[in-house]
Amino acid sequence: MAVSLPAQSAAPVYAGHLGAGGTATGMVSPDSGPFGTPHLWDFWTLTVPFASDPVPFSAPVTVTVRRLDANLDPVIGVWFGEESDVGNYFDMASDALTSTWFGMGDDELPANLSSGLGGDARVSFMAALPGTYVIAVADHTFDATLGGGLSYQITASVPEPETYALMLAGLGLVGLVASRRRKSRMSA
Repeated sequence: MAVSLPAQSAAPVYAGHLGAGGTATGMVSPDSGPFGTPHLWDFWTLTVPFASDPVPFSAPVTVTVRRLDANLDPVIGVWFGEESDVGNYFDMASDALTSTWFGMGDDELPANLSSGLGGDARVSFMAALPGTYVIAVADHTFDATLGGGLSYQITASVPEPETYALMLAGLGLVGLVASRRRKSRMSA
């Protein structure tokens, strides 16, 4: 019995790699939507170079999609791990076939209203594992009559490992000063 693959089956084509945080521009298909149309999404990769146990020391990551075209209604999804086929992504609100879903951002979701209605899509999450995260960008306008592509700017911020080392050193210094003050008060 022959099995035919859906027309959307293909390896993801990455628009770019954001390194361990960065900014780039892209262009997404109008009405690509977050549900069932992964063959129309723009895919990006992001590397989180570190994360450590316990989880409070994992890396806080923020991904923002800023519209450069007034017709764009951006929506983004984030997964840990890469898929070999875009057909393995079902929607932007759940796990893919082998990748773990980390979040979704839409400019109209109440949790993302920091920019207000019509603002930029943003998602923040704690990257508990080092490795490659996949970011998908889509347009949620439901207006396929626009044609062409809708431009956007994507920014991912991941703190550098040195940031944590500096913060921990500062906290250690504050603790040392507090300990010495306490000891000097007790001996006086």
